[in-house]
Amino acid sequence: MAEETYYELLQVSPTADLEIITAAYRALIRRHHPDRNPSPNADATTKRLNEAWEVLSDPAKRAAYDREFAAGSSSRPAPPPRPPNRPTQETPPPRPKPSPPPKASEPEPNNIEPEFLNSHFWGLIGLLIVVAVSLGIVLLLYYFLSW
Repeated sequence: MAEETYYELLQVSPTADLEIITAAYRALIRRHHPDRNPSPNADATTKRLNEAWEVLSDPAKRAAYDREFAAGSSSRPAPPPRPPNRPTQETPPPRPKPSPPPKASEPEPNNIEPEFLNSHFWGLIGLLIVVAVSLGIVLLLYYFLSW
């Protein structure tokens, strides 16, 4: 059985640009990493993915690999030359930008609360009640103990 090329391992075409290779590497490394995959061959797969990434992410190593791949495989056709800085068909469509979150200072029209109902108001009311009860107890003790 012929050994799998780095392009086949990363599931990209030989003409893929670095962005496509990076995205494929990251997706595959997440799937096959030994910390996330209990498979016994996850470690070996991760090592092979790292080796493919090391070669294909460096332009000089990739060019040497492409020359070796073209010269060493008589049964396979040589990979077509990569177009310079042109997007390929494998380029994923751009993600839509998320809508900005609503501002916290603007209340929703259906949820308008009067200012006196906020938590600070109730905190102050609670504090006043505690102080009043404490003062009442102190005054009662003073009254009964002073006789």
